[in-house]
Amino acid sequence: MNSNNLTKLYDQLTARERLSLLVAASARGDAVDRQRLHGSAPRLRLEAPHHYGLGTALIEAADFHLLSLLELAASYWQWWGLWGWHGQRRQSKTVQVPGGAGDAVDAPARDTEGFRLYCMVRYQAFLFLTHVEGWKQFCCEMSIDPVMLLECLPGWDMVTRTEAQAREQAFTPEDAAMFLLSETPLAEEPAAEEFELPQVLTVEGLAQDWHTFLDRWAEAMFGSSK
Repeated sequence: MNSNNLTKLYDQLTARERLSLLVAASARGDAVDRQRLHGSAPRLRLEAPHHYGLGTALIEAADFHLLSLLELAASYWQWWGLWGWHGQRRQSKTVQVPGGAGDAVDAPARDTEGFRLYCMVRYQAFLFLTHVEGWKQFCCEMSIDPVMLLECLPGWDMVTRTEAQAREQAFTPEDAAMFLLSETPLAEEPAAEEFELPQVLTVEGLAQDWHTFLDRWAEAMFGSSK
């Protein structure tokens, strides 16, 4: 069948048929057919209130925020599991070789590894809560309920359960910076007398990032965020 004959029918496609063909053309990398499908589609003229762009951007921001929290929650629980598994292995080895010479030699190394794993748990908790508080501050500045756009979405229960646990373990910003410093490889040159702590994520910085996201998304899609 001549595919050129099919293109003559593109203006008669339903919206669902056109969408399916557009996805298929994108999947096979056929830019020509994708452009034909797009160009032959009937045009709609729509009107919307001036806040529509910002409203749409806010929904996109809420979805992206929830996905970010779920990713951070997964990372937090992953490190939690590694820390717990390390403790179980250490306890098992101690029971098998109580007071043995090999156990005595390996104990400091295992304790050091366990301490680092627990620090990673606390750092991931810090990142998670900073994102939570950053969103809350952004919504407060917008006079919006920070939970309203999130509680109806899949995964919200996991976020709330993770938050309850993370608040018991999260580093302070200062402790998070010190931990990052401890994870930074030492330079070969002699260390200076003074050093700066690494920059860590801040609630204020995240809140400002959400404002910027809102403005740029609305401007890109609708030409204005005012």
